[in-house]
Amino acid sequence: MAVCVYVGQPEDLKADVTLRAGELSQKQYRNLAAIVLAVEPEYAFDVPHDRWLIQWFIAGITLIIVGKAAAASARKKYQRNGRSPCVELVFLCTVGALGTTVLGHLTNEFVFTWPVCLYAALEFVSHPNAAVETQVPSSWAFLRRRLPLLVFLCICMAYFLACRRLSLVFEWAFLAGFPGSVPVVCLLRRLQTREHRRPVAEVFVSWVGFAVFFATAVCFQRFRY
Repeated sequence: MAVCVYVGQPEDLKADVTLRAGELSQKQYRNLAAIVLAVEPEYAFDVPHDRWLIQWFIAGITLIIVGKAAAASARKKYQRNGRSPCVELVFLCTVGALGTTVLGHLTNEFVFTWPVCLYAALEFVSHPNAAVETQVPSSWAFLRRRLPLLVFLCICMAYFLACRRLSLVFEWAFLAGFPGSVPVVCLLRRLQTREHRRPVAEVFVSWVGFAVFFATAVCFQRFRY
């Protein structure tokens, strides 16, 4: 039951005016978490259990294969530069961002795939061809060289803000996975600088890098909570 108390002069109160609850102006409520996540964690303040973490890891590895295969197919079809990492970043971020929603509807489980976007950003910023080089000195040359780092920071910030907006209390901890995977990503960078590249080897190293990234984040999460 709601009670309305009028504070003011009695003569200013119009007794014959009645305002119904349905007449109050209000914005339509949309449950953003239900739309984006499809299936929300039952207990948001519980650390993800082992079964969930295994599902997330398997889903992440699978989406990396799908994203890299789609990027390679797009380069071949449209005859794009095979050494440019931008196409791969777009595909990996797309499958990583949409994976949680799609897999949630398909499995009726909370399958968190957003860490794929973080790892894709790390591979992008470390790629030898990520920076846009120019032969003509200009005031924009410095920004062009720093563009991959800016993209990396924007993806990390968007990830953190999305987790906070959707009340994903522990999932932000995947931002702590970068230090562990840096050595593997450096090895991947060396493979990418070779004249005769080996795509299968690069994909395998990407798997290892994501596995180390994921394990580092989980260890931090268990240590922190």
